[in-house]
Amino acid sequence: MIFPSAADRLTVWHAIRAAVQAGDLGHGASLEPPPGPWAAVDPERVVCVYTRDFRDVAEVTRVLEALAEIGAVRREVALGIGYKIDAYERLGIWWDNDYGLRESIYSSREVFQGKVGEGWDPEDGECH
Repeated sequence: MIFPSAADRLTVWHAIRAAVQAGDLGHGASLEPPPGPWAAVDPERVVCVYTRDFRDVAEVTRVLEALAEIGAVRREVALGIGYKIDAYERLGIWWDNDYGLRESIYSSREVFQGKVGEGWDPEDGECH
């Protein structure tokens, strides 16, 4: 999920949409109201970019690199953007869930720092 500022939202959306249509970025994207508790953080719109398989770290990395190239994601952001699987979305797993699960299985920061891949455990979202 990408939360561009209101001023940048349409520019980011158009760049992402063009990249998806060109086959350079994931297999789909959407611009929609934010789900669940995110609506309180940013009641406007959120941009979602989809990959086919969250376990394909090479594809996730490629998509994040492409997002950085078009200016939708910045590598130097402390927390970055989260990569959330649809199952978590459908089950209502947010940052404040009762199960203590991470809302996102990994972040762009972790991917850009090479902390996802070998040794990454999708069960607990940690690198070992």
